[in-house]
Amino acid sequence: MIGAAEEAVSGAHVDRSVLDRLEAWCVTTTRPVAFLGVLGMLFVAGVTVLDVLLRWLIGTGVTAINEITTLIFAVAVSACMPSGLIGGVHLTVDVLKPLFSKRLAGWLNAVGAMLLLLFFGLLAWRLFVHAEILAGEKRITVILGVPEAPFIYAAALLFGFGAAVQCVVVAKAPSRRAGFASGGAPPRRARWPWRRCSP
Repeated sequence: MIGAAEEAVSGAHVDRSVLDRLEAWCVTTTRPVAFLGVLGMLFVAGVTVLDVLLRWLIGTGVTAINEITTLIFAVAVSACMPSGLIGGVHLTVDVLKPLFSKRLAGWLNAVGAMLLLLFFGLLAWRLFVHAEILAGEKRITVILGVPEAPFIYAAALLFGFGAAVQCVVVAKAPSRRAGFASGGAPPRRARWPWRRCSP
């Protein structure tokens, strides 16, 4: 009996250790990707400012600015998504949270995390399908003649990466609900949100 309990605790420690390493890897990996995304946004902002200045000074703007901003901004925003997911910085509306019990709130958080995972997975899939269509038609932008497919492929890849990161977030949900942080004292047993947790 005692041996079985010790084995279960050891297995739980191993599981938590693996998840902790995965979470740390996600944090380490997504930050540089998000940094590149921010640089892309800054580039788009700079081009927009330059366009305004040129229109004011010489009466003409940057050629094909709409094509530049659309393609680059789509990839830049997608690059920031995985970091936001692992950091938990996405928008959460909890106006009604005080009206719910902790158990129900745990249920809703778990369902929300799983729906977010489903959303990112579907979006990555549909973006990939759209990129395949663009590549098959050899679609290019009207003015610059830049192929559109590589940018959509990049966005699909980044959203797929975001879905993988969200899988780690969902897997970590039981330990977060149990109220212990990585490196801290673990609870007796990590449980899913719909089960009550011992303090």
